[in-house]
Amino acid sequence: LIKIKKTLKNLKTQWLNIFVSKESVFKTLSLNCFVSSTFQIFYIQSTVNTVVFLKKHMKGV
Repeated sequence: LIKIKKTLKNLKTQWLNIFVSKESVFKTLSLNCFVSSTFQIFYIQSTVNTVVFLKKHMKGV
């Protein structure tokens, strides 16, 4: 009976470790996605600004 309890405890610990590691991986992934999407938006905005800026100057010439 003690052996079974020990095994169960070990399984529980392993399961917890797996759960925690999965959650941290998920958090890291979601953070990465957020950062990359933010950078993409920033990049697109700066590109659009550059195009608008160039068009304005082309008209002036």
